[in-house]
Amino acid sequence: MAPHNAKPEFCLNCSNAVITSENIRGIWLTIQPFVKEALNENIPRFMIEHHMPLLRSGYKRIKQLENSDNQNNILKILNMIEKAISNIE
Repeated sequence: MAPHNAKPEFCLNCSNAVITSENIRGIWLTIQPFVKEALNENIPRFMIEHHMPLLRSGYKRIKQLENSDNQNNILKILNMIEKAISNIE
């Protein structure tokens, strides 16, 4: 493999990835700029459609890491990602 060519959407979907609840902040910081861009009404949809794989894989991983200790914060993050995905669709 070529780790220097890794993309977040690939890493988040990797079946060999060891992702724990400590990674939530890193995942969110990685996808947050893409969420903000997708929520921006002034950006044409065709320019942000390529964000979908990253948003969906980030959503999936963050959802998997939800537990009773972090549930409120996770729900806020997931709602933002859902809105971003809806804006693109």
